Amino acid sequence: MLPFGINVINNLGWYAFTSLALLILLYLMRPKPQEKNIPSLMFFIQQKGLSRKSTFFLFFLGSLLFLLQFAALGVLSFSTTQPFTTMYGEQSIESTVIVLDASASMGANGRFNKAIDIAKGKINGKTSIILAQNYPVQVLQNGDREEATKILSTLEPRHTSTNLGDSMLLAADLIGNRIGKVYVISDFIATEGPDPLVAKRILLSKGIPVEFISVTSEGRNAAIVDVIVGKLKSTAVIKNYDEEERTATLSIVNSQGTNHIMKKILANSIETIEFNTPSGQTELRLEEKDDLETDNHAYITAENIKKIKVLLVTNSEKSYLKTALQSSKDIQLEIAEPPIIPEINHDIIIIHSASYQLILPDFYQDSLKKARNGSSIIITYQQDVESNPLLPVRLEGRINNSKISTVIINKFTSDVDFGTSFMLPNASVKKGATVIAEGDGSAALTMKDEGNGKIIYYGIIDEYSDFKTTVSYPIFWNKLINFLTGTEDLKEYNFNTGKIYSDSSGKQYLEKAGFYTVSGNRVSASLINSLESDISKDDVNVLEEEKALYIKESKEKRDVKLEQYLIIAGAAILLLELLYIKWRGDI
Repeated sequence: MLPFGINVINNLGWYAFTSLALLILLYLMRPKPQEKNIPSLMFFIQQKGLSRKSTFFLFFLGSLLFLLQFAALGVLSFSTTQPFTTMYGEQSIESTVIVLDASASMGANGRFNKAIDIAKGKINGKTSIILAQNYPVQVLQNGDREEATKILSTLEPRHTSTNLGDSMLLAADLIGNRIGKVYVISDFIATEGPDPLVAKRILLSKGIPVEFISVTSEGRNAAIVDVIVGKLKSTAVIKNYDEEERTATLSIVNSQGTNHIMKKILANSIETIEFNTPSGQTELRLEEKDDLETDNHAYITAENIKKIKVLLVTNSEKSYLKTALQSSKDIQLEIAEPPIIPEINHDIIIIHSASYQLILPDFYQDSLKKARNGSSIIITYQQDVESNPLLPVRLEGRINNSKISTVIINKFTSDVDFGTSFMLPNASVKKGATVIAEGDGSAALTMKDEGNGKIIYYGIIDEYSDFKTTVSYPIFWNKLINFLTGTEDLKEYNFNTGKIYSDSSGKQYLEKAGFYTVSGNRVSASLINSLESDISKDDVNVLEEEKALYIKESKEKRDVKLEQYLIIAGAAILLLELLYIKWRGDI
């Protein structure tokens, strides 16, 4: 090792220093100048203030060209040895990645502002910034200090959960093969993604140092941790994270007014509050202030809530279908026994176990007219069902012990097991009808468009099927009726924050709690995450384990090649030599 910690790779490069000996030999062999007194020349020298007293200075000027040439050859010769030095600590970092926790819990007690101040102090070299939300969001890549500082000053916490692990893995990808370091600034309430300690081990295995910086602080909190939205009744779940009992006041605010409900909640306990689901847009709000405001609010959307008017035409006193319809809170059921059938102004008309000889022809005409205007008709199989002129299938014989399988998975057949039918009518569809489920090639469930409405054929005979005794049976009928009337599950309009909602206009990120308009529909987003709301959670365990993985800065090093710098220095000396020769007047 040479002085100043310099090492060389190519020892053969030392032979290049023989050029210095050749330069010295060349200067020694040149002809010695003869001194002659020329009066006119001496006159000009005297006019410029030069005399024999300045012989030393003249000798220096005469030797300067030699010194420049000697220095240039020396520097260029040394560059051929490919020298390098080792640098330690922060000065060795080429790339810095700051993983900044931007989740909802960072809004408590000024945690995010503290994290921003720390992040600004960690900017070094080319800096990238990743926001750890419910998934990583890269806001800067390889920016300078000014860019990084400017972006950090504009950031604020989102209303989402935390995914530190995936954010750290993205940081490793940004560093690549460069020498870099990752800073993770967080309260370490990691609610999604890989464990941060596991992610750190992965980064360390790649030679990437990682430093955890905690901004946690104690906090008091009560939160709305769940909202179960139903068409008629909804439930808010409230959790008290404190070590003492508290009284929570839930305000239900919408265009119809404000309703206040108070409830005492024991320490570290959960209570539920049930209320009638208001139509339109509603905000749920905990009035008591605490250290995290975001989870004191939840939002629900329930547009055009109404019961579905269903007419069941039957002469049977009891049936599994009647029981399923009566158990649904979404249905306003009216039962008609032929020949007495009321005026048809219903959303759904179901003909099940009816005496067809008692049904008047006008009923079919009125039903068809209603279907074309938007209502739907459901026809279930029975002995004389072929006398129904609206039947969308042809029947011929029966099939025994047939497994019913779903042909088309949609909103009312998903997660439904139709089981086995011990006797199934052999049915084939008429023109325009579509098979939804079948057994051994026979149509068991079909659907046909009729104007603005639909006609459904249900060929599974409950008396000969085990489907009727399953949990799926009432769920299937409820989903089918909701599908036919377009009153879909309210879960499709009420989401947790952090969801990416895709539609024809593109993607929309629901990163803030509140209401959004998506594809013309109003939807809501709320922070519903009991782990994210636990701001009293201690991060001591994370930081204690993190210390075992800590790599001191003094051990962070990289080898810096000096070859290119020496070549630049040699070229600069040669340029200086040319300028000196020009100044001296030789060229």
